[in-house]
Amino acid sequence: MNAPRGSLAAVGLALAGAPCASGQPGPDPLRGAAPPGRPAGEDATVDTRAERLLRVASPLRTIEPGEAGESTDLAPIARAVGEARVVLLALPDDGDGGAMLALSRVARFLHEAKGFDTVAWPVSVYEGRVLDRALRERAGKGPPAHNAVEQGLGPRFQNAAVRSLVERAISAVGGAGPGPVMRMTGYEAGLARPAAASRMGDELLGLLGVPPEGGRGVDSSQRKLFAELLAAVGAGTSLRTDEQAARRRAAEAVLAAWRAGRARLESEQPPGVYAWGERCLTQLLEFEALQAEPAAAGDAASAAERTATRRTQRARAIAANVLDALGEGAQRRRVLVWTTTAQAARGLSEAAGPGGRALFAGQRTVGDELAAALGGRAVYVLAAVSSSGEVGRAPEIRSLPTPDPGSPEGLWARAAAGGTVAGAARAAFLDLRTAPGREGAEWLTGPMPSRAVGGFPLTARWAEVFDGVILLAKTEPVRP
Repeated sequence: MNAPRGSLAAVGLALAGAPCASGQPGPDPLRGAAPPGRPAGEDATVDTRAERLLRVASPLRTIEPGEAGESTDLAPIARAVGEARVVLLALPDDGDGGAMLALSRVARFLHEAKGFDTVAWPVSVYEGRVLDRALRERAGKGPPAHNAVEQGLGPRFQNAAVRSLVERAISAVGGAGPGPVMRMTGYEAGLARPAAASRMGDELLGLLGVPPEGGRGVDSSQRKLFAELLAAVGAGTSLRTDEQAARRRAAEAVLAAWRAGRARLESEQPPGVYAWGERCLTQLLEFEALQAEPAAAGDAASAAERTATRRTQRARAIAANVLDALGEGAQRRRVLVWTTTAQAARGLSEAAGPGGRALFAGQRTVGDELAAALGGRAVYVLAAVSSSGEVGRAPEIRSLPTPDPGSPEGLWARAAAGGTVAGAARAAFLDLRTAPGREGAEWLTGPMPSRAVGGFPLTARWAEVFDGVILLAKTEPVRP
């Protein structure tokens, strides 16, 4: 895994434990040709399923989030989501620009049509607050969203799809357009960017009123060690030494001082600041503990079990942040979670990789944890997968490999090649909760191959893994 730290690919695939498929250029899947040697009967089955897929999928007019025009083509998504409080918008690869645009359009629509008022991003709780604050500073001034994205999310998220969604949020905060006021938050268990670590330490200590020479329960040496721990966590390094233990004790001292100063913080600071700071500090310590855990020793089986346990612990920490964002009572919210299919997928431990290997055995995902906490109907997992095209960010662009003809993306490639797909986007929404119950579509409940999770070839019962999927015949690299 060589994805940059803080990217969706790094977050999602580190959680799931699978590498991204490199994707070498192959034959154009939109030609619909079966691979050499494929049995004629199997080819006929693919044709039949592709035709059925056309019948049960709802075509999308466009994937462009900022394009003017009717949104009636998205109405089937609104019906499918129903009264769910959480929608996981799951990218197969953070270089899939087409999927990113399509999910951004869906997010804007769900805000306006279904009242979703919070977007959770793959950054820390601290960075999410920075983004939300930057968004409110722009309120009344309107877009551009460039500065808000830069402050809260960083350069990795400077792209057309994310900016479109942040622009909608800025407008909503300023009272313009349909939909409720929007709020931004972060859900990652760690710190996505080293620069954020330093800012977080300075801000928390500043709120506590700790001067450089120390005070209010934190002495000067503890302040220095706390800064060093933040730097290590932000850089993704693990220093399993006595010095690291001292840094952890310094962070624990800062947390103790924060809790001791609760009455003052709650009286002097805006509502929610105390709880936010406590969560930042407790999750910093939890993430540091996971990051500093010694490398697994012993046989491969026990090492795999320990790895699965660590990834499950991280998934639970992320899910806890999403649940916290939902709020209660008068603050009850509906949350859109910008994530990866590796994080959002349910029951991924049952998926089989090449040779039938259970690559995710024993691992629970964020999707698993949210479904367990809220119930399946309260969470809707909407994935996206592309049949062909190029993905990545310039100058690192790669072609998607030809999909398996029997996969959802392979079937959609064949269906789209027929020229009967409505809309220039050649994209469609497939509700996996209801489509398998329609005549001739029962096969959607069975095991199928797909590269919907990080581009990695897996076989699974996808109707149990996702609730819906956006199928794109052709994608593009991330649009700056």
